[in-house]
Amino acid sequence: MFSSCAIRPETNLAISFEILKFKHTSGNETLEEIALSRQLKKDVFVTEDDPSLRFSIALALERAHLMIIDVSEDGAQAIGLLDSRTYSALVLDLRIPKIDGYGVVAHLKEHYPGTPAIIVTGRQPDELSGLDTSIVRNVLFKPLDLAKLVSQIKALCRPPKE
Repeated sequence: MFSSCAIRPETNLAISFEILKFKHTSGNETLEEIALSRQLKKDVFVTEDDPSLRFSIALALERAHLMIIDVSEDGAQAIGLLDSRTYSALVLDLRIPKIDGYGVVAHLKEHYPGTPAIIVTGRQPDELSGLDTSIVRNVLFKPLDLAKLVSQIKALCRPPKE
């Protein structure tokens, strides 16, 4: 037989906090980092033609508590999805089929100038002329450091300091 007890609303927060603390004691994240991650949960769009890298990026962002809404493998898909909803950030490869990353960045600038992009590329730095820095906030080179990508996306999604 179980006995019931009433929990007053003002104690719910303390109990929830203790449960959260208990659940995450074995992880590397602090409670503050988890809380900030939940506040930052944003719509991130990933366009990468390499399926394994696309999956790795999506998984890394999901583990960082960032929401992956859409992924695409080519520029035509990317533009179609960009035209269907609003995103907080775009992770974009430059060498993608159909419409390359430069074309996607041009479309983004023309139609959605407030949506920032992070470029992931295998190109050499001297091959990157003409990237629009009003849209492209950073360029990360392959092989990709997923922790650095997650950090960059979190910085883009963080609300401005007052």
